[in-house]
Amino acid sequence: MKGKPCKITETATSKTGKHGHAKITYQGVDIFTGQKYSDVKPGHAVLMVPPMVKTEYTLCDIDAKEDTLDLMTEKGDQLQLNFACGAENSDAHPRFAELNAAFDEGKDVLVTTITSCEEQGEGNYVNKEVFDSFKVANN
Repeated sequence: MKGKPCKITETATSKTGKHGHAKITYQGVDIFTGQKYSDVKPGHAVLMVPPMVKTEYTLCDIDAKEDTLDLMTEKGDQLQLNFACGAENSDAHPRFAELNAAFDEGKDVLVTTITSCEEQGEGNYVNKEVFDSFKVANN
């Protein structure tokens, strides 16, 4: 919606008009920022579905000052991910305290990210990876 990858949360269909086409109003939430969007399309329109990939990493370190997570893939490659997810700081994310507490207790934490494309200007898309969730690995 509006060039942003969104999760559709609500739809409403209008009655057909004098030209025989119903319109559908879509409500959605941006998967990266949580911002709400609304759009109206003809009932016969085809919506673009952005490619989304979920990836699981092992959490190696948390830098609360820089709002970053140091992550490692199964192959041993390392990645640094901005945790703030568009928020002012990491504390704004509702699960940051829980993630930080589990890591401080020495538990093995697995972090899941979502990668999708986002429009950066007219017709120009770039991939963006953001924090989605985490779980404590079985010890």
